[in-house]
Amino acid sequence: MQRHGGPRSRVSMTEQDDPRDHLYAAAPRSTVGGSTIRALQTLSRSTQDADALALQGLGMGPLDVRALLHIIQRNRHGHVVRPGDLVTTLHVTSAAITKLVDRLVRAGRIERTPDPHDRRAVVITATESAIADITEAFGHIHSPLVAVVDEFTDAELAVVARFSVRLAASLSRETHGEESTGPLPLLEPTAAGEA
Repeated sequence: MQRHGGPRSRVSMTEQDDPRDHLYAAAPRSTVGGSTIRALQTLSRSTQDADALALQGLGMGPLDVRALLHIIQRNRHGHVVRPGDLVTTLHVTSAAITKLVDRLVRAGRIERTPDPHDRRAVVITATESAIADITEAFGHIHSPLVAVVDEFTDAELAVVARFSVRLAASLSRETHGEESTGPLPLLEPTAAGEA
């Protein structure tokens, strides 16, 4: 099977495509379902392109960014983060996390400090400069997201949220055999209107 790279070579369904011709699964039961899938594919491509731009701006790989986002979000909510937490969240080995943490410390993106509750363990926290870099890099995603969300009623958003959570859980079960417990791809605001 030939794989295509780059955003311009991705295979997608257009409005003229018949949902029954979709490569990956059975067609949805309705044309609205087909339109929804096409809209999600468009959103996915836009998100991938936006993420690629953010990664390029940060000069980091996707796994490092996911780790840093997790650390920032957990720290922001007052939670302690240990390297072992990243093993569970990122679904990688302890050895891979050790290398990742070392890389982020060398880059000045996180700091390692002794765990106040366990002298044998360490706690990792994001640096202020890393938080600023992440906020700037993902601002082009977060700002339009908030603007579009604010265009919908709470009832409409509740449906979108319910759909998103169910789809994320289903995909997580398929890929990891468990419910998703990882962070959202975007930083959560600490207060209303704050990015």
